[in-house]
Amino acid sequence: MAHHVARGPRIEPPAWSPDTRALRVAVGREETLHVEVSSPTARPGSRYALLLPGPIGSAFAYRHVVRALVDSGFHVVVVDPLGMGQSNRPHHADYALSAQAFRVRLVLGKVLPLHVPLVVAGIGTSATIALHLAAELPERVRGVVSVAGGGNDTQATSGLRLALAFSRVLSTPPGRAFARRRFAATMRAQSSDPTWVSHDVVGAYLEHAERDVRGVLRSLQRMADSKESQPIASRLPMVHAPVLLLIGSKAGVNAPTPVQVAALTRGLRQFRVDTLDGAAAMLHEERPVAIATWIARLHQRGVDSFN
Repeated sequence: MAHHVARGPRIEPPAWSPDTRALRVAVGREETLHVEVSSPTARPGSRYALLLPGPIGSAFAYRHVVRALVDSGFHVVVVDPLGMGQSNRPHHADYALSAQAFRVRLVLGKVLPLHVPLVVAGIGTSATIALHLAAELPERVRGVVSVAGGGNDTQATSGLRLALAFSRVLSTPPGRAFARRRFAATMRAQSSDPTWVSHDVVGAYLEHAERDVRGVLRSLQRMADSKESQPIASRLPMVHAPVLLLIGSKAGVNAPTPVQVAALTRGLRQFRVDTLDGAAAMLHEERPVAIATWIARLHQRGVDSFN
């Protein structure tokens, strides 16, 4: 495992909106995923990236990363896993991370050309979905970027517990106001530079939870209670692509534990940790260009990315 501290000023992504299509993709009985496909308009692109949000924020959380990638010529697919964001929330679905990876694989077969290589990035526990996908598609996945996520089988993390706590008070106007204040305070605490935490951004993060409070509570609880039939440790040796773990220099409660990092080091063929200076847990908000830059590097260099 290589460990590198990346230093330098924060660089803002270009302030324009890419050409984005929103899709609803059926992947099973009562299982439909929200998918956003963004493509370059100024020049044709032939590179592909897949982005997987965490349980809070949906595709919106990746907006800056998408812009930076599209500006460099990438086609970008953002998939809200089942129960997250704008995807639906069936009560009896299997919310284990390996099951989520299977659904994402079905999406790829429907929205992308066959066999095109891509780099996959996931926030938090969705990084484990990316690892499952890399194990299932070694011929397609050229790299995995974990945005502050360890290799998890359980989804009962502090981030998911936070989402559950906020969802429980969203059903009334006073509860929504309280939840927004607490959510904003939590996001500031998890940031090195909290200036990005504006009223509009907080509203966008909580928008879909506020629309379907009961469904969000149900799906989040199902995620927390899910049992994994394919532990990620057993699948790591099947991952041929290089895996990069990005963490912020400001430690936080959501950072991967030393035990998780050690398991990734033992199980993966190529693994590297990069610490991004001037950032905390919300790397996709504070250092989106760094994430996009690593995705581009992994796509270009593949298995030689860390050499």
